[in-house]
Amino acid sequence: MPYVPDRFRGPEAFQSAPEYAKVLRALVSRVKAELPVRQQREAWTLDGISLGGRVAMACVADLTAEFGAFGSVQAAIDERELTVFADRFESARAKNPNLRFSLATSDQDYFRVVLERYHAALTARSLDHAWTVLPGDHSYAFNRGPGVTHLLTLGRR
Repeated sequence: MPYVPDRFRGPEAFQSAPEYAKVLRALVSRVKAELPVRQQREAWTLDGISLGGRVAMACVADLTAEFGAFGSVQAAIDERELTVFADRFESARAKNPNLRFSLATSDQDYFRVVLERYHAALTARSLDHAWTVLPGDHSYAFNRGPGVTHLLTLGRR
């Protein structure tokens, strides 16, 4: 996930998602055109940690043609947004029934409770997804270590 601006806090995330999806779509297109990478969407995953996880989940419905999987670790979401995030994921799954989705938190993450509720909401809607609770806190040390390692190994599972 490229660096994201703070325009993704609160409801502005959902207003900004289509515009940011255009940036990501252009990036994917350029990488595919200029580098020796796999072209199939199933080979592409959009991941994010904390605010980046929020952005990946906000953009999921707009990027199903480009990405075959989405992953988030310690996504920075609010309890009041659970329905909106679940609706966006459900819309994405309708566009791509094979879409893979991974949701992870950590045992000391201050977003853990809301992410557990999001996991439960997806399960209640029968939206298949991976769910993981890792050991650790919500910090840069965690993000650069276990958080990113978790995301990088998802494709091998």
